[in-house]
Amino acid sequence: MATTESQIAQNRLNAQLSTGPQTEQGKARSSQNSTKLGLFSTKGLVRPEEQAEYDHLHASLFSRLCPADALEEAFATEILRATWRLRRCAQAEAQTGGVTDPAQASIDRARSQAISVLNRAVSQLRKLQSERPSESENPVPQNEPAPRSKSPASTPRNALCPCNSGQKYKRCCGINAPAILHQAA
Repeated sequence: MATTESQIAQNRLNAQLSTGPQTEQGKARSSQNSTKLGLFSTKGLVRPEEQAEYDHLHASLFSRLCPADALEEAFATEILRATWRLRRCAQAEAQTGGVTDPAQASIDRARSQAISVLNRAVSQLRKLQSERPSESENPVPQNEPAPRSKSPASTPRNALCPCNSGQKYKRCCGINAPAILHQAA
């Protein structure tokens, strides 16, 4: 059945009357129309009543993960989003009652994707954090004594100590070195 010219004209007239929401509040509300469970939203869906819980999760995860730079923060954010999505999966499952239907299939698919993202992000973040230069690799300023530590295997015992104390390694920071009681003047 083909569309007639009068139907096309009527559709155009109707389209002129249907302009959508005009206010910012209406636009924000209509942007959430297709979101039922929030399992596949492109943004981290946080409803106003969930904001405090989300903020607590954010603070807790970032405190635990300790991202040091922008790249580590990106992976920490992915971990946060995946964790939030897993929480949303559990909520959706509780709402549907765990019945095996298309909704449950969607929940299972979202959970699987979130777990995959979570595992990858955790793995990448751990890799980045393990590659960070350790404190022993950072140069020690001349005016500050280096912390006493166990020997790097590459420092010969009779060489000058890498902490710049001016003493032999075996007398300063060596494995069995005696504690320094006083500095020679």
